[in-house]
Amino acid sequence: MISVAEVTVSGDPTPEEAAAIVAAATAVLSSAAPAAEDPRPWQYRSQWRRAAIEEGVRSVS
Repeated sequence: MISVAEVTVSGDPTPEEAAAIVAAATAVLSSAAPAAEDPRPWQYRSQWRRAAIEEGVRSVS
């Protein structure tokens, strides 16, 4: 996980612009953080498996 980042902004942003830049950088860095380990076996985490199940449910409905 990234705990510290340096952001360099060219120009002279207003306080509102600076706050928006910090908020955007924080959002990007927090979304890039690794997710918690999924305890399920890898076979059950497969996106292909999930898609097949969802497709099967839609065809029955």
